[in-house]
Amino acid sequence: MAARYYHTKGGKTYTLGGLISKEAKGGEGSVHRLPNNPDLVAKIYRVDLGSDDLARRGRKIEAMLAKGSTLAADQTFAWPLDSLYDVNGVFVGYVMRSAADKIKLSKQLSDKLRKNMTLEELIVAASNLARTIDSAHSQSYVIGDLKPENLLVSSAVITVIDVDSFQFSVGSELFPCRAGTPEWLPPELQNASFTNQSFSLETDCWALAVIIFKLLMNDTHPFTHRVTAVSAERTTQKENIINGISAHFPDTHRSRLSIARPLTSPPIESLPLSVRKLFEQAFIEGHLAHWSRPKAADWIEPLRDFREQLVKCRANSSHQYWQGAAACPWCEIEKPAVVGGSLGSGKTCTYCGTSSKANAVFCSRVNCGRPFPLEPSGPSVLKDSKDSDARKPLPAKVCPHCYMSNTKQAIRCRSCNRDMNSSASNQPKSVGESALIAVSVGLGIFVIGVLLLLFFVALFG
Repeated sequence: MAARYYHTKGGKTYTLGGLISKEAKGGEGSVHRLPNNPDLVAKIYRVDLGSDDLARRGRKIEAMLAKGSTLAADQTFAWPLDSLYDVNGVFVGYVMRSAADKIKLSKQLSDKLRKNMTLEELIVAASNLARTIDSAHSQSYVIGDLKPENLLVSSAVITVIDVDSFQFSVGSELFPCRAGTPEWLPPELQNASFTNQSFSLETDCWALAVIIFKLLMNDTHPFTHRVTAVSAERTTQKENIINGISAHFPDTHRSRLSIARPLTSPPIESLPLSVRKLFEQAFIEGHLAHWSRPKAADWIEPLRDFREQLVKCRANSSHQYWQGAAACPWCEIEKPAVVGGSLGSGKTCTYCGTSSKANAVFCSRVNCGRPFPLEPSGPSVLKDSKDSDARKPLPAKVCPHCYMSNTKQAIRCRSCNRDMNSSASNQPKSVGESALIAVSVGLGIFVIGVLLLLFFVALFG
């Protein structure tokens, strides 16, 4: 194949080489080596995008270059360094720094590679990501399509790629972002058609919270769960995002008692309270109130404190966890699925798949604890409808507040951390309940006052 040459507006010429990797070809274009400039690469757009689309992209890249952003000098952004044109003066792409020593964060979060990073390194990566996003936001850039596939990582240092999709304005002209991925989009964009006003700093803040959650919670998405009853309703991740249903936050699914966090996820209580509150602010308060989502800078200090409060597990020195946690959550996650016998013997829980002793009444897994059916282990659906009571999720001990299962010896609920021995009525009322009680009492006092006034008027009038 003959070498291709492209030039810049300043007259500099670049020789285009092959793809930097097999994955370097996407829907918009491809990323190529520059043989004469090994520290640089070139993103070349597809010709079939059309002349109008290419011209629009060219204006956007020229605007990013003319704006003179300090992000161009920042190693954490694959910022355009030069625009490229063919011999006819048609815009074809741009030049940026090479990031050959980094891998995509989505790949780093895979089961195989995630184990190579300690919790401390994951916290540092989350903190660095927050700093990077804050840097872009401080200069009025909206990331838009913020997701692990557009983030590179090396030694916990984050680099943002595909910066040509950033949204920003120059004067009265808006250069929008028109790409998004449902898994990382907030509820208001799940069924939306992308327009010039779709993305904002608040939509970035949602995506950032989801990515940090996955970094800290063993690659678990905050709106993914498992069902704990055979007859439970199955919902998709998209439906959960739209409806605000998360198994990690009991207040979001009071009416859906048959869901729980995935068995590969640590409990939310294993995180410091300051970090938990930020997640609640993002996913509960910020579900509809977009402006209340934590800003990128809000994560930096709590994550720094989290890192400083890590301790090593006594049972497994490779495990790190927050010093305020009840126990090492990673030991529980890595607990063998076979409990009390060899594989294939005893009983198998129809909810979580754990094997227990043949005479076990309840599932041996701490995070499950549900009763076994009246008949020996078998299909997850009971054969006879008259035995439907056997499949009801009646655990060894049920929390009276959030209805999640616990062990018989549990004092505080593993899900909501409330006292297992106190009734729900003794717990502090929610804001809505307190307001209703206050209004009712006030109305009662008012009615009594009016009746007394009428009585005295009738008596002495």
